[in-house]
Amino acid sequence: MTILEGEAVALFDVIHFVDLNRWDLVVFEYDFTTLVKALSSLGHCDSEFYAIVSNIIYRLSLHSNFKVEFVRRQTNIVVHTLAKTACS
Repeated sequence: MTILEGEAVALFDVIHFVDLNRWDLVVFEYDFTTLVKALSSLGHCDSEFYAIVSNIIYRLSLHSNFKVEFVRRQTNIVVHTLAKTACS
């Protein structure tokens, strides 16, 4: 699995978690521009990444109050530090 695919799977999983917990208004902030751009593009490609992106787009379409936004890593430094620590 590539880093890009891993980021997409993580987003898919967290959307599923939020959905199961019936949270209503959620903004997912990501510092991975490729993923955020892929979610808003109409391009399709035969790859594992785009298969995951298609599933994410479908999930998001079921929840009009869910939104994915790009944030700079510097803005999201606390989350980035926690994720980095969790991996070590």
